[in-house]
Amino acid sequence: MVVKGDGCMMSEEMAREKPIETILSGPASSIIGGTFLTDTPDAMVFDMGGTTTDIAVLKNGIPLIDQEGASVGGWLTRVQAAQIYTYGMGGDSYIQINREGQIQVGPQRVWPLSVVADQFPQLVDELNITFEKGYNLMFAQATDCFMFLKRPSHAEQITDQEERVIEALQGCPHSLYYLTQFLETDPNLLDLQHLVNMGVIARISVTPTDILHVNGAYNRWNREAAIKGVDILASRIGVGRDEFVELAAERIVNELCYTCLQSMVSYEGQKIWLKDDATVMYMINKALSPAEDQKFDCSYSLNMPIIGIGAPIAAWLPQVAEKLNTDLIIPEHAEVANAVGVAAGKIMETVKVLIKPGEKDGTYLMHAPWERKYFEDLQEAVAYALDDAKRHASRAAQKAGAKEFELVVNHEDVYARASMLDNGDVYIETRIEVTAAGRPEWEREEEKEKFFVDLAGC
Repeated sequence: MVVKGDGCMMSEEMAREKPIETILSGPASSIIGGTFLTDTPDAMVFDMGGTTTDIAVLKNGIPLIDQEGASVGGWLTRVQAAQIYTYGMGGDSYIQINREGQIQVGPQRVWPLSVVADQFPQLVDELNITFEKGYNLMFAQATDCFMFLKRPSHAEQITDQEERVIEALQGCPHSLYYLTQFLETDPNLLDLQHLVNMGVIARISVTPTDILHVNGAYNRWNREAAIKGVDILASRIGVGRDEFVELAAERIVNELCYTCLQSMVSYEGQKIWLKDDATVMYMINKALSPAEDQKFDCSYSLNMPIIGIGAPIAAWLPQVAEKLNTDLIIPEHAEVANAVGVAAGKIMETVKVLIKPGEKDGTYLMHAPWERKYFEDLQEAVAYALDDAKRHASRAAQKAGAKEFELVVNHEDVYARASMLDNGDVYIETRIEVTAAGRPEWEREEEKEKFFVDLAGC
């Protein structure tokens, strides 16, 4: 079985015919998994990974379907998919100090210092020798390091300086300071973003994952490298290590709160980007980071719980829920909710038919994906359309891999009032929607049981 963008399932055969329908299937699987693990019909599903945070709003246990289809790179695909709001915020988000001395988090993704230094501990030694605190870097942070990923293709043009950088990184990662000394160049004349964009090298720096290593919430990788990176950034804004960690953690939590508020605004159909409005952000920041001496308070609340999914959520979401005055549900096995969603997904195949008045008076035209057919009697057209829609929905469900399924029929006749003085209604159209819903057919029931047992043991 393969997951579709709306969280439903389809057979491998159908996936080969329509691979486009797998768009956004990963986030959709997490939504279904979170719903399955919590049995919460109305909630905000919050899936935080390394690169992005994906949010969906559930109503009656299902996410809203994007009527315009999934958007990829700004292009509408018209492929049915769950309405998922994605933000460049995750465990690997780039933590920077901007020109005003403020902490910024994301949306760029970098490799955490703690992760890479766990395999290449010499990075800690290189970070011990770095730029002067007052030295202004234009294209990077003082904590930045880089590692080699792949050779550029022949079609990709690189400079002689970039070629020397690639040669220097062939053996192991190095800090920006090391590279400037190796190349004997000013760091502000060494912009490596071009190589990063091509995927030739990767940037390594301080991330939320490193913050968790420094405050002791997470200790899987090299804590010494994380501490060194935090100390460098802290010194550049004139604060101590503990204060910087506190400031960075608050910035991370507030960014996650913004994603929740923005998602609710978008869910309500408003084309408003909160961060573009200084007045709105003034009020939001008063609620999220109230000053001790402020003369009036603001607060926001979500009228639904947050279901947390993903490895970093236990560290960040409790504070998010507290600031948004809502409940937080972190289900057992939240870190593998994506896999649970795949196993728990249903098959749902929907067929839509429209009947409208024909070109000649007294006739009706049925529009179906498979045919157009004229009728002289409306009831006959409706009966034919219902039977045909049920048959096609059943075939689609069977082709998708369902053995047993239920048919859900929605039938709506649309009329309009002819005039204020006329009591008669004018027939506009008939809308028929038939959905075949069922569970995928497992080859053997013991396979299904073993899958869930293995999943629980991961």
